[in-house]
Amino acid sequence: MRRALPLMLATGTVLLLGACDSGLPTTPDTKLTPAASTAACSPSSFVKAAADVAGRPSTLVNLASLVTNQNAGTPAATAAVMNVFAELARLAGAGHAAGSWTSQNSSDGANLTVLGLACGTFSLTGASTADAFKAALDVSGLYEVRGGPNDATDPAVAHDGKGGVAAPASGFGTWLSGRGLFYGYPISTFGVEAFGGYAMDISLARPVIPPATEPAALVEAGVVALCPVSNPQNYAIDQLRVTKLSHILPVAAGFLDCSTVSASAARTTPSGLSFALAVASGGVGGTVRNFSPHEVVFPGSVNLSFVAQPVNAASGNLLTGTDGNALAVKATAANGTPWEGVRIQLEALKNNGSFVAVCNNIADTDEGGLATFPSATLNKAGGYRIVAHTVPSATDPDVTTFAPDSVASNLFNLKNGNAPTSCL
Repeated sequence: MRRALPLMLATGTVLLLGACDSGLPTTPDTKLTPAASTAACSPSSFVKAAADVAGRPSTLVNLASLVTNQNAGTPAATAAVMNVFAELARLAGAGHAAGSWTSQNSSDGANLTVLGLACGTFSLTGASTADAFKAALDVSGLYEVRGGPNDATDPAVAHDGKGGVAAPASGFGTWLSGRGLFYGYPISTFGVEAFGGYAMDISLARPVIPPATEPAALVEAGVVALCPVSNPQNYAIDQLRVTKLSHILPVAAGFLDCSTVSASAARTTPSGLSFALAVASGGVGGTVRNFSPHEVVFPGSVNLSFVAQPVNAASGNLLTGTDGNALAVKATAANGTPWEGVRIQLEALKNNGSFVAVCNNIADTDEGGLATFPSATLNKAGGYRIVAHTVPSATDPDVTTFAPDSVASNLFNLKNGNAPTSCL
């Protein structure tokens, strides 16, 4: 079902801490990290690392002590490690809120995370280095566990409140088929569209429970939100969007509060935006970085083009292109980035200048920016051009404030056909 929810329009600003200074990946080239090997597991080092973070005695140490040489790499140890991550996330959140969390705390927590991954079986969509987890635990990072019966159910939000992930209506547990550690940090711009002020790598670590070889697929779409930290070229605030790896995401409901710090900042600082986090049907265990990174961009314009020109046929038959497939229209931003979620409508223009309705003529673009019309037909013979156009912004918030666009196909002819009509 089409999502048609309003943008969140609060304005905000924040200090951007560049993760690239610590050698973190700043482009979407990093490949999936395989599940950690139990050969590197050291339960004693794991417990010591917990003590470095929280001291002795502490809940963190007690939880870490449940991992032993005997159960390393088993579901029991993996579950215990996830409990440690959840307690570490709680401590980091409380420490940041109190202003008492230090860089050393982040380093100790990163060491604890790396050691924990080695004692269980996990699949990660991003880097598994100490530098990555330190950045996630720092003030501008995101480090949260969701999906367990005792875990928080609200969105997983960065410590500075400028980025986060919300589950679909089914909740984190159903979405993740269990528990998961969300971790993220700001990165450098990577897209081809004009930079809109913020980029963040949000990754996910999930347990792999034998006999499975990777986590269950994420079959729904959650929401990722970013609060842009600047407006480099003074773009129109409500024309900013988010690119996920290689395509622009559709608009979704907002959940972040990007509060205004001053009246002057409000004139130059972008609003907080939220966008659908489109998860590949294969989940996060088998493809390259299909979960992240994300970047705020200024698309400039929405641009339509036919994938293939329509061919001569008979009335009542499905409209197809020169490639032999159903008619398809592509939507991109100014610099060619595919745009997901754009609603496109087809109409037929006769030689005499009148318009004729096309049956089954509305479709939304997918991750590749393609709107496909597998059931489109014309029920009258004649010479035509197909006109594809965006719909009014009141119907499609994805193109709100952008100029409408349309494109006309080459001329083609339909002879009288005997196919039954699919619509009036």
